[in-house]
Amino acid sequence: MEVLAAQGTDQIDAVIKEVIATMERGRGQLLAIADDARQQFEEFAQELARVKEEAARQVDLVDRLEREDRRARAQLLQVSENMSRYTEDQIRAAYDLAREARVRLQVAREREALLRRERDALELRLKRLRETVRRAEDLVNSVGLAFQVITGKLKDLAGQVEGLQRRGRLLATVIKAQEEERRRVAREIHDGPAQSLANLVLRLEVCEKLMESDLERARSEVENLKKQLRDSLQEVRRIIFDLRPLALDDLGLIPALRAYLDGIGQRTGLQVAMRVLGEERRLPSPLEVTLFRLVQEAVSNVWKHARAATVSVKVEFLPDRVNAIVEDDGLGFDVAAAGQDDRHFGLAGMRERVALVDGSLEIESQPGRGTRVSFVIPVPREEGE
Repeated sequence: MEVLAAQGTDQIDAVIKEVIATMERGRGQLLAIADDARQQFEEFAQELARVKEEAARQVDLVDRLEREDRRARAQLLQVSENMSRYTEDQIRAAYDLAREARVRLQVAREREALLRRERDALELRLKRLRETVRRAEDLVNSVGLAFQVITGKLKDLAGQVEGLQRRGRLLATVIKAQEEERRRVAREIHDGPAQSLANLVLRLEVCEKLMESDLERARSEVENLKKQLRDSLQEVRRIIFDLRPLALDDLGLIPALRAYLDGIGQRTGLQVAMRVLGEERRLPSPLEVTLFRLVQEAVSNVWKHARAATVSVKVEFLPDRVNAIVEDDGLGFDVAAAGQDDRHFGLAGMRERVALVDGSLEIESQPGRGTRVSFVIPVPREEGE
């Protein structure tokens, strides 16, 4: 009977641990997906605002060109009705002026139509992303509540049979699942913006028409197209780098961080400084991924919310741990209030990542006095040596 009871207890413990492990993986993945969806939503919202502003300018341009076209046609009509009063050069100039005004107006109208189509496509995509973000938030809240209920009742029982070896395997599995999900999202984002570049083909059609009437203007339009294509390609590469920097796998934590910080400094104008203390070395891949994501999330929060002018990043390598500090001179916030707000996916995601590697996280901030985020990530001696 005792043997049977022991076997039954082992089976129950195994089931409990599997349920908790599955929920932890799902929760971490949902947090990552929600963060990525919200970030993509913000990027598309910024792009939509830019397109709307450009469309408004184009509408004003079309109105001005329509007035010029009417004046040119009126002048041409006057010349046509009184040709004996004008020289041949004056007649030719009137015809040329009317034709050029018509071409400029046609090009401007086509550009306006292109911007309207681009705006409508962005609005539709933004609407779908908003729904995705809402669903992700609902899922995170639901899973978080279920997770708290189950772990609150069964945590003690599961803790009796959980060992360090299994926790290490769980850590590797969770982080691998998170990174696989990020790779999938990276491919989707890559395909989305890349497809949107097809709209530029319409502008090439405009260039074709211009080549027949205004070759110099066509050359200028082609140069603008080349610049926009380069900018779009650079933006796509930046998004992919933010999701999964290749330098992290190939070169390690510090080169990947330097590349990321250089990029965000160039894009945002944020003054970013980085210091590395101790003997720099490669860490186990899960720990490098965790540290990179923690710093990335902290710096991203500074850019999005802190309105800071400068941010400093310090990474210190010690024999048994790695310390990292991200500090800014921004607005600051109430740490206690933010910790009770479930909408702060960034803070929740950082706490989740730190907990998965048995690390510690400390956030120091006050309104108007900037923010200091500190991580301590332990490095197993047998792996760090």
